[in-house]
Amino acid sequence: MNSIKSKRLIGLFLFIYFKKAFNTVDQKLLLLKLRKYGFSDIALGLKENYFIDRKQFIKIDNEKSDFISCNLGFLSDFTVKPYADDTTLIQVGNDINELIEAFNKSIKKLLVWCHYNRIDINWSKTEIMIVSNKKKACFPTSISIDKNDIEV
Repeated sequence: MNSIKSKRLIGLFLFIYFKKAFNTVDQKLLLLKLRKYGFSDIALGLKENYFIDRKQFIKIDNEKSDFISCNLGFLSDFTVKPYADDTTLIQVGNDINELIEAFNKSIKKLLVWCHYNRIDINWSKTEIMIVSNKKKACFPTSISIDKNDIEV
């Protein structure tokens, strides 16, 4: 932030929120990624026992449903759940139009990543912030990203 102000640049921040991020995590894909990142077989075995083929049921009053397997998402008490369903993209530069163009390129890459990881962006909660101390700068009141108008 200080370098944006001191160098009279423009900072464009996109605060991205994902839709039901923890309800849609593909557990097998997560385990493959953890293996790729070098987790040991023992650690992966523990995670696999925790995630794969969990059984769940619904109880209303004294009535219980049958058990079913649940291979998507995390348990509701998973400790990182409240903290990891959002991210921020940041672009810094001199020209707002160039920043928006660069943002759209970054968003295209993010959308490919989202598709591969089976996660969607919650555009209604996603926000944009522009930071600058440029005098007489004219910034848009909304920016269109992937056919979604996001208020600035």
